[in-house]
Amino acid sequence: METLYKTKTPELGIRSSKKSKYITLVEKVYQSENKPQGYKRTIESLLWSSFSKMSKTRNTWKRDTCKMLLIHLYNQGCYPVLKTPYYIEVLMRISTFGIKIVRPIESWKRPSFDPDEQLEDLIDFCFAKYPTPVFLTTAFYTVSLRHQLWYVQLGIGKSVKDLNGIPDHFTSKMGHEFRNTPRGYDVHQALIRARALGYGATHKVADQLAWSRLTEVQGNDVFWGSVIQFFSNQKTIAHWDLLKLLEYLEMRIQRNRRYTMKGRTLKALENQAQEWHLEMQKMRNEANYISWPSCGILPLNFEIVKDNTKTVTYKTVELLNSDVLYEEGYDMNHCVADYIDDCYEGSSAIFSLRKYSGENMKKVATIEINPETLEILQIEGNCNTPPPSEALIAIQSWRGMKEVQKNVVINNAVQNEVYELGSPEPIYDSSEVIRTLGWVLWVLFVIIVRSCRD
Repeated sequence: METLYKTKTPELGIRSSKKSKYITLVEKVYQSENKPQGYKRTIESLLWSSFSKMSKTRNTWKRDTCKMLLIHLYNQGCYPVLKTPYYIEVLMRISTFGIKIVRPIESWKRPSFDPDEQLEDLIDFCFAKYPTPVFLTTAFYTVSLRHQLWYVQLGIGKSVKDLNGIPDHFTSKMGHEFRNTPRGYDVHQALIRARALGYGATHKVADQLAWSRLTEVQGNDVFWGSVIQFFSNQKTIAHWDLLKLLEYLEMRIQRNRRYTMKGRTLKALENQAQEWHLEMQKMRNEANYISWPSCGILPLNFEIVKDNTKTVTYKTVELLNSDVLYEEGYDMNHCVADYIDDCYEGSSAIFSLRKYSGENMKKVATIEINPETLEILQIEGNCNTPPPSEALIAIQSWRGMKEVQKNVVINNAVQNEVYELGSPEPIYDSSEVIRTLGWVLWVLFVIIVRSCRD
């Protein structure tokens, strides 16, 4: 251990002596009048800039605690912490609650050589008489005093429901889920996740809500709490659908403070959100409407008969203006709208593959073709997922249509993907296969006759 400390010390720019130069520097800065100074990539400027933010006359425990932490971490060999502004900020936030520390700082022992593990263990040592949520230590890496206070309060035995500023109607079940939030969530995400689980959401839906734009909305906690409850009652919801719905709801509550979730259904809400998004897209692009001519490739019209009665038809529609391109991107949840310039310049042609069954129509894939080489460059389903195998069969038939004047070919990358997804193997010329088989049989016949003569 002693050898490791000696190898680490020079990195901090400090040399060992009877009284470390670093400790002497800390005491000097601590005792001096505040000297506002920015960080200049030196240890001394880092100390000056840190202590200048703490008063020498008010709440003096902050300054005292910071000094003790710096000296003790130095004695424990936590050098990466002491020379990193990001970590020093964490020590200053710990110092803010210096009068709440439950154990002597001098008793803390470094648990490992990892600075993040050192700080996490130090926070737990200073404030946690009782078990605290592990994820909540990240509050000391942020500027939220309220969330840091929550950690301190939980550490002395308070319940989650009694925390200062916890949302109204936070039940015991929600408090249990909050305490058991896994690592990787911030406090806002943990609150949303806990509330969703408390309302009965599945873990999948609760995680979707926690990682959604709900963490960004401001104000009207009662309304957004009802939004969390509404989605918690859904068994599943697609990520992109949730994003669109939350954007729509944010607009509605901004325009009408009395807007509520009472009596609403998911289907009706999706229809309203869809109409609003389309209207917004049209308004944004009305002034910049762009159109372009067709590339000349004939459309697909491919029928599949099922059970001798049901007929499913696949058709392609070439997209020839910015409006329909935006609409395609919105419906299919991908970025095809980014190809407006390519289509206008003639370097790309975009087709929408649609499935018709009776009176129902469904968009199943978006296809990009290079008009010059006639290669299918991309075949993307909803959310950039692979389209169904049946749709890929229709695309294969499209490229093989004899009446199409411009034959469409598929480049190797897409073709390999098509076959891996379970579509038919490439169709070979039957006459060529028969000719090859005949030659093989003839060779075998000759070999057998010669062997019999021998």
